[in-house]
Amino acid sequence: MKIKTGHKIFTTFLLLLLLAHFSPATTNANSIQPQQGVTIDQAVLNEISTTGTSTYWIEFDNNVDLSPAYFMNWSDRGWFVYKTLKDHADKTQSQAIAYLQKTGSLYESYWLSNRILVIDSNLTTLSASLQFNNVASITAPKEYSLHQTESNEIATEITTVGSNIAQVQAPEAWALGIDGSGIVVANIDTGVRYTHDALVATYRGNNGDGTFTHDYNWFNPGNLDDNVPRDGHNPGHGTHTMGTMVGDDG
Repeated sequence: MKIKTGHKIFTTFLLLLLLAHFSPATTNANSIQPQQGVTIDQAVLNEISTTGTSTYWIEFDNNVDLSPAYFMNWSDRGWFVYKTLKDHADKTQSQAIAYLQKTGSLYESYWLSNRILVIDSNLTTLSASLQFNNVASITAPKEYSLHQTESNEIATEITTVGSNIAQVQAPEAWALGIDGSGIVVANIDTGVRYTHDALVATYRGNNGDGTFTHDYNWFNPGNLDDNVPRDGHNPGHGTHTMGTMVGDDG
């Protein structure tokens, strides 16, 4: 009897051991325990409890000293900031990336903000994410809604004159019948995007049938690569100044 009892106890113990081995470490989203100091959005827990998966950000420690950049020239400063942030992200994210790659998890790494977007993560991966080194928090992605725009009819007739126009006494010139018709003006700037809605109608190279003749209608002192007028500056300073001169918002 003692032998049978001992065998029964051993069998029961072995069965419990096997069950413990094959049971998942975390079976409920609300039972996972992040390491001290790490926070997790409730929205992430709610989603994974409901659907079994969740997409979330792993936010890492982002305490980087960039103060030396203030004493560098512009070129060195940019490279210093890039290299410092990139090296910091590579170091702090290395453990997480190794795990995500090993488990075949979908993710996107961002060095600038030092965080990783984990896509359609299961509960096991979420639980592991809370234990990675240098993790600060787990946050849910945010959605931003764009305001609906309404198109308004722009009056074709000018009823008021801006103070800047009045100060150069343009209304007095108009009263004399001088409105600039037939006068060609140009600017020497970063170029002009002649297809701009406010400029294309007054471009001298516009043939009026959807085609354009650029010969003798633009000058290319900056040796831009294109064979047609364009603005070599972003966001387009030359286009802006040309718009000030002849732009038609209507």
